[in-house]
This record gives sequence, C-alpha cells and structure tokens, in this order.
Amino acid sequence: MGWLFGEDYEQDQFMTATRALSYAPVWNCVSRITGAFSVMPLNIHREIGKNKSIQTRHSSYELFRWRPNQYQTPAVFKQQMMCHALLWGNARAYILREGTRPVELIPLLPDSSFTLMRDGEKWHGTIADADARLRLFEGNEIRPQDIIWIPDKDIWHIPGLGFDGLEGKSLVSLAKQSWGIGLSSETHVAKQQKKGYAGGLLLEAPTGAFRNAKDAKQFLDEFKENHEGADKAGTIGMLREGIKANVVAMNNSDAQFIEQRKFQREDTALFFVMQSILGDSTGNSYASLEQKNLEYRMECLAPWSTKIEEESDMKLLTVSERQRGFYHKFNDGALLRTEKAQTMAFISQGIAARVINPNEGRSMLDMNPYDGGDEYVNPNTIARGSEQQPKPEQPKEDPAQQAAAIKSRIEHMISVECKRITEAAGKAASDGFNFVQWLDNFYDKNWGPKLATVFTELGLEDSRAIAWCEESKQRLLSCCDYSTVETLPENVAKCVFSWKIREY
Repeated sequence: MGWLFGEDYEQDQFMTATRALSYAPVWNCVSRITGAFSVMPLNIHREIGKNKSIQTRHSSYELFRWRPNQYQTPAVFKQQMMCHALLWGNARAYILREGTRPVELIPLLPDSSFTLMRDGEKWHGTIADADARLRLFEGNEIRPQDIIWIPDKDIWHIPGLGFDGLEGKSLVSLAKQSWGIGLSSETHVAKQQKKGYAGGLLLEAPTGAFRNAKDAKQFLDEFKENHEGADKAGTIGMLREGIKANVVAMNNSDAQFIEQRKFQREDTALFFVMQSILGDSTGNSYASLEQKNLEYRMECLAPWSTKIEEESDMKLLTVSERQRGFYHKFNDGALLRTEKAQTMAFISQGIAARVINPNEGRSMLDMNPYDGGDEYVNPNTIARGSEQQPKPEQPKEDPAQQAAAIKSRIEHMISVECKRITEAAGKAASDGFNFVQWLDNFYDKNWGPKLATVFTELGLEDSRAIAWCEESKQRLLSCCDYSTVETLPENVAKCVFSWKIREY
C-alpha cells in the first residue's frame, strides 16, 4: 500500500508527522502559518459594477464563518487543513451538498488519502475508519480497509508543491534528512547534559597511589557516584594521594555544535519559506522586522491563500454564481490586530486619502459605525466652521412613492425581457437558429446577471431575480416542447403576455 500515499512511504516511517512536530523549529513554523490562517476570515464577496460586498447569506459564508462541519469550528478546520497541506503536501475535505448548496466540509486524513487520474478524470481515494463521519454519506457499505473513491468535484483539495499538478509532495518525506539531523542533535545534547560536564576528564595518579586495580576501580566508582550527573554539577570534590584532574577540552566537532543547530533552524525555515531565522534576533531592527513580516505575508502566506481562494471558487460556487461576480477572499487585515499603532496609522492614512471611510475603518477595529461616517472625506481638509454647521434635513421619501417607483422599474425590465424573447422567437422561425440554445445564453450570461443587479440596486434580494429567471426559462422551454417552427412565435407571445402580473 506504500505506493498509494506518496513515494517511499513505507521506507520513511521513522520520520512521521508527529516526530517532525517534536522538532521545535518545525513546530514553530507550522504553528505560525496555521495560526495565521485560523485567524484570517475567508469571506464570500460579490462584485457588482464598482461595488463589492460580503454575502452573509451565502452557504459558503456559513461554512467558513460559523460551522464547516458538525464537529469543528472554522478556526480549527482551517488550522487542520493547513497542517495537512504543510506537512503532507495535501489538504482534502469532502464536500457534502444539499442539491447544489454545500453544507459541510469533512476533513480526510492525509496519510490515508491520495489523488490520481482515472480515464482522464481526477479522482481521490481514501481509507476511512468505520466510525468516520464520511461513511454516513460515502462508502458506508465498504469495508474499513477498502478504498472509497470520490470524484474531484466533491473534494475540496489544496495541494502543495508538486510535479504532476494532481497532488503535492510530502514535506515530511522531502525534509527527513535535514530534520533528522536536527533531532539527532537534540539527542546528543540530552546525552551530554546527563553527564554533568561537556568535555572528558582524566585523573592522573602517581605511582603507588593504589595497591591494585580493584582499589583504583573502587575510587573511580565513588568519584563518578559523587560527581557525575546534571544534578551533581558544581559540587565540591577533593582528590587525595597526589591525584591530578586533567580536563579534556571539546573537539572541533563539539565546539561547532551550537553553530550547527543554528544552521538547522535556517534549513527548516527555508523549507517553509519563512524569512526570519527562528530563535535568532541578531541584527534585527524594527524596520527589518517589519520588512520580514511583509515578506512572510507575501511569500509564505499569499501563495497558500490564493490556492484556497481559487479552490473555493471552483468547488463551492456554481457557474452562475461565478458569472454573477461571486468570489472568495481572505481578510489578511486580521493579522494586524495585535499591531495597534500600525493598524491605526493604516486606517488614518486610508481615511485621509479617501480610500476608505471612517465607518469602514471602525469595522476593522470591530467598532460600531456612527451617523455620517459613510462619507469619503479627508478630515484634515474640512474647515472647522463647516463641521459645526448642521446639515439641512433631507425630506423623507414617501414609502408609497418608493414602492411605486420600484414596481415601475421592475415592470419596465419585464417589458424589455418579453420584447427580446418574442423578437428572438420570430427570428428563430424566419432564420432557423436554435431558440433553446439562445435561451440558455440569454438567461445565464445576459439577462440573469443584469436583472439581479437591478434588484440589488432597488434594495431587493438578488435571489428573487434568480428565481424569476429560472421560472421564465422553464415556462419557455415547456412552450418549445409543444411548438413547431411555424407556431413558435405565436406560442411564445401567448406565454409572455401575462408576465407583468407575475409575482417576483
């Protein structure tokens, strides 16, 4: 089974993920990277024209904000997935759907999962325990030791660096020699500490100091009993009979031992694309630390965040949602929450440059908005007198007039829709083009996004526009079923005649 879970799997059992995490530099790198992703919110946005907004009612928002599955919080899920991706080269989660709506992301263990191509399509195989949650939905009749095959469309897969574009290489396998040297060095240090001294010790005894070898051995045993061991370090001893103690200095290999451990930390940081040398702040100024943190976010975190965003767009959004401007995006501003001075300077500069407004800046600090804070103004250029002058009260719009305006706008859009459909039906009868194919393109790529934008501008939910277009499309397809080329224009005209009184 070694070939299933990455090359040289059985030969590399001595370097497991757990043993790698016992090495302090590896633990530090993995903790820092996974911890960063655990605190960064992964939001679902929608771009309409120049406006962008977070879609709090989307199912993907529920997954990454409140509950990715029945037994994990979003922070725990993201940290686990990044740990799998960093050490094993792959993070996988089964996508449980209700219709087209994703409702759960169930993690798959990386040491019992793999990815390959079958008949030109990407598939994932996994071996799940009898009590694994995956078995409630996939492979419940398969024996625990058998492979459960799942198509790629049902797996949220984050691969690391690899050659074939299917799965990433296991860092536990690739870095085994480097990390093995570091772990062996720690073992050597532990043995040295047990001795109580770093170098060797030779006792020089004059001729006749001991009557025989037995007396000499007894003296050495008593000496070691009183002075050997870390707990005996620094105790006072006495030598008799003219015996001299000669300390043997460290050899060159031992003298360079501390420097070697520093190089091992550097190697570990390189494997994880970390800019700073772990545990060493020599030569670090505030400016250099700030630059290293920027490089850490750009070179270490950004490639992973891009992979997660793109995979979420491809697997958790429908084609229609992607065409209508939905997309996933990490909010890396959460990484600056502990740097209050830098965060405040960033927000102040953004407000002064009119890039963000005060309420957007307050939301970054988890503070409530205030009246008038949505305006993009530079507070440094506002005259004091204008600040004190109260703004003229705007007349409130009559709710009845507002409802009438909304109804008039929607009725106009429906009239345009009906006109374009009847014209297309007439053209299909005269020119013989495919009216059914035209309907698909019209509603999926043209009219559907446009109507959803209008609904949003009017303060209505875009889901109502989507439902309207789906029903319109189904009515027209039913009309096509009983129409001929000659009767199609007349039947379509009858079908859309009563659309102005349809509920939307």
